[in-house]
Amino acid sequence: MLGFSRSPKKEAETFNPEEAVVRLAELNPASAQVDLQPGPGAGAVVKLGKAFFLKRGKQVYRDGASFYLTTPDALKADQQPLLQSGKAAVLLQFMHRQAPVKLECLVLGHFRLLPELVETLDFRVKAAFKLQPLSPLNKEERRRNLRFAIKNYGDSRVPLTSYIHFDVYLKNTQGQFPRTGALPAELADLKPVPLGPLAPVGRSPEPKPAIDQFRALMQEKAVPDRAVFLAKLAKKDLRQLRSGADELLLLGQVSVLGLERDLQRSIIYIKKSAKADLTNKDNPYNLRPGERVVVYFAARGYWQLRCEVVETQIQNDLLRPLGPLLGEEGLQLELVDFSVGGLQVEGQPALLKGLLQHVLPEEIKEGTAYEGQRWEQAFEALKRPMLHLNLYPRLRFPEELKQFQPELPFKIPFIAQLVQTNIRERSGKRLLHHGLRLVYDLQAAALEPGELERWKLIRGVRDNPHFAGINSKLNQLRGHLEYQNARLGLVPPRKT
Repeated sequence: MLGFSRSPKKEAETFNPEEAVVRLAELNPASAQVDLQPGPGAGAVVKLGKAFFLKRGKQVYRDGASFYLTTPDALKADQQPLLQSGKAAVLLQFMHRQAPVKLECLVLGHFRLLPELVETLDFRVKAAFKLQPLSPLNKEERRRNLRFAIKNYGDSRVPLTSYIHFDVYLKNTQGQFPRTGALPAELADLKPVPLGPLAPVGRSPEPKPAIDQFRALMQEKAVPDRAVFLAKLAKKDLRQLRSGADELLLLGQVSVLGLERDLQRSIIYIKKSAKADLTNKDNPYNLRPGERVVVYFAARGYWQLRCEVVETQIQNDLLRPLGPLLGEEGLQLELVDFSVGGLQVEGQPALLKGLLQHVLPEEIKEGTAYEGQRWEQAFEALKRPMLHLNLYPRLRFPEELKQFQPELPFKIPFIAQLVQTNIRERSGKRLLHHGLRLVYDLQAAALEPGELERWKLIRGVRDNPHFAGINSKLNQLRGHLEYQNARLGLVPPRKT
């Protein structure tokens, strides 16, 4: 007979706010987003904007079990008395090593600082809000919450991602997200609307001009760089319910051959894909005459061309263009960071003008403050359009880290929603940062006239396979680099 002994119950741990302040000082954030927490039955959370931690010697200044914050930049006059009452609870949110951190605090009040204290601070403020933690710091270390930064604007505490980058292009559509209610599970027949000036693009229906333009763009490159990305698309029957997504077979990068010969024929000569295997007739990566493929390449922009396989040889394949050479027409945006669920981009006047049009509050020029009720309404209006995103991955993995490189298509399209706009100060200028949430993933591509694009709602990580794979590979790489540095006794890496 087996006996079981019960361990004594652990005594409930008592929360010590001073320990939370010590932990906060160890993380040493520069600033935090401040949300005013509602009382019982008092309504929704109120976003007060960004506030900075008071620092001394480049460390968060501690006053026993308390610390100090500057006035949040979006605090309104009618909210100030509540924060000064000593009864207001706020939630602070900031990032540390790519993971979000939250801290609940009680605002003890707004206090004038002693002159001798002001003299010792890193930046001079005469008064600040005094806060005391109400709970331990909550650092959300789940891998799916990590954000991979492309830009840190000189802040060395934000590690940069050097191995994966995206060129981001955005177009508007005629669709809009509903103000209330659930989103439809599928979308069809969304028509992209370009924003900003367009690059000259060949759109002749005849294949001969397309081949001429293709050859001209390729001949601008050095011979070793004359390559294209090849994909074979297996279309699904959209008339059948639950037909699933089109199957995109990535044949990878192949070299372009014979640009200076056989100029009378509208034929593209390419090297056979490394994934092909002529000894295996069932290999799906083998090309066969009559199959349709899509050729992608970069040359003064991004391009794609539908082709038909006309002949296969032992080492080469011959393609004939079926349609015009299509160039990327979206407005290019600067990427700041990305995660499995979305990305953050820098704002620019062309984006605001293209999306807001007649409701643009004022002409945008250098020094625009983006303040006032009209701008708040404009930022809300930016959340309505269904935006068409094209992401072009740029991978930079050295040979010794190739095992962590994800396999990605040349172009990754999404339907996205602009969910957040923040004002940032950079070199004395005000810039906008826009948060884009990835809402729909492409299920059926429109490659021929009359075809419809079909989009499927992204309900979770599994519905976004490309970014789930990126997230997984980068986290494996991060763990590998941390292990290697720990084994060698080095400082943890700054790049992931």
